Amino acid sequence: MNKVMLRTLEEYFMIDYCWDDLEKAFEDNKITEEGMKVISFINEDLKSTSKSLVQEIENKLKSQSIIDYEKVQELKNHLDGINEHYHEAD
Repeated sequence: MNKVMLRTLEEYFMIDYCWDDLEKAFEDNKITEEGMKVISFINEDLKSTSKSLVQEIENKLKSQSIIDYEKVQELKNHLDGINEHYHEAD
């Protein structure tokens, strides 16, 4: 169960972070129409997930596996750092 929670959170944060880049890649014909349909379906599903549910999953993971919880925190920190780096360049 911990692995499922970990992967759910990883996918949630990664797709959220990469969404603008995915749309740009589609516009540049680097993602096929079929591929974009799949990614869009997943994105819409993730967007319909409330932030409180994401927080609940994080809390549950933290109570069951601190190592996996720390992996999620590292990912979030990494994505925040990348985001800050690119916005500094703007």
